[in-house]
Amino acid sequence: MGIIIVGIFIIYCIVGLVISILAYKFTKKVKYSILVIIFFTLLPTWDLLIQKVVKEYYVTFKMEPKIYAYPEKDENGKIESLGLIDVKSTRYEYIVNTKEFYDLIKASFFNHKKLTKLVNNYYEIDTYELDSKGKLNSLRWVRIYINNNQKNTFEFTEKRTARYQVKSKIQEYLFGLYKKKIFRIVDIKLNKVLAEAIYIDFTDKFSYFRDNVLYLSSGNGIGMFYVKNISNLDEIFQKVFKMKINLYERKGL
Repeated sequence: MGIIIVGIFIIYCIVGLVISILAYKFTKKVKYSILVIIFFTLLPTWDLLIQKVVKEYYVTFKMEPKIYAYPEKDENGKIESLGLIDVKSTRYEYIVNTKEFYDLIKASFFNHKKLTKLVNNYYEIDTYELDSKGKLNSLRWVRIYINNNQKNTFEFTEKRTARYQVKSKIQEYLFGLYKKKIFRIVDIKLNKVLAEAIYIDFTDKFSYFRDNVLYLSSGNGIGMFYVKNISNLDEIFQKVFKMKINLYERKGL
């Protein structure tokens, strides 16, 4: 596969050079030949270049924490309840209609132990329900109880009842080159926004030529070159709740 990729890249370079020479031959102007070379050089990565500019803008001007207030805590330093349904990385892919679900959550859910130190009653997440073939059947909300006095250790719910919730809205920019997700940490009881955070998702929407023509792909559906997502959600969550639980996954170069 490596030889094929190198071969395709060499052919691509030769094609660009030939067209550049032809451009000079027919126009007798060096600038057109240079423009052709620049075009072929930037063509495979034009979307990445724009994304890098966007990323530097957000890193420089837009990632400062916005914290307006702090949650109420009990004598043990815990909040009443927490809703993480809109936080992408809390989704959990298990068949959830089994008796072992809570044990799986306690054993494997990467935030559970930390959340028991932060939350007094329960926290809410969304989880995938898979069919017998392992395909997504439906997305359901689940409430995980922490207090051992509760009759049920977990239950499915159609309403968000946690006092402190991380709510979000998402917008797409530059024809899909990136998506901005705005998170608000809200105190539902007092109807007050405690803090705001952002998550910038740099998509591979325009990477077809790079991945499928030049074969600059890892072979598992993910391109070899892409820009890292950025977010200040972890930082703001840690400042507001005084606990780090890694709410989002970073990817890219």
